[in-house]
Amino acid sequence: MELIAGVFRSIRRWFDPTDMQRVGSNPDYRFSLANERTYLAWWRTGFAAFAVSLGAGKIVPSLAKETRWPYTVLGAGFAVLGLVLVGYGLVRQRQVEAAITRGDFAPPNQVLIAVLTATSMLLGVGLLVLILEMLRQLVRNLYFARRRKTEARQARSNFAAEIRHTGFR
Repeated sequence: MELIAGVFRSIRRWFDPTDMQRVGSNPDYRFSLANERTYLAWWRTGFAAFAVSLGAGKIVPSLAKETRWPYTVLGAGFAVLGLVLVGYGLVRQRQVEAAITRGDFAPPNQVLIAVLTATSMLLGVGLLVLILEMLRQLVRNLYFARRRKTEARQARSNFAAEIRHTGFR
């Protein structure tokens, strides 16, 4: 029971705006506003990943007449990326705000930034591969549809010529 109460106290402290003021002095408000804009940029990026997740995982497979699982996997990957971006944005905002009040600098977690970059690049390459494959199949279907139409037209023409040649009217 004490553990649960401790967790709730930690969560309450995490979101308590007066907690930051206990860390150090009041900084220039412009630094805090810049930190807030950066935090919102993390949110925008995370929500963009959610939108790509929805598009790649749900909308595109419903339009394409092909295997759905690659799109679902890619959509889930973008959803996880969005969750990590939004979550790390909050952690980073808190770290920077505490560093600002101390008059210090809080460098970002370089390992996490590298992992996020690599993950984004892999998901982007996967999305590109799926789009190129979908376009290849679309062009192939259009080519064969045109070819079938031309063959049908040629068959009708041959049939009409044969009828004319045999004299049936």
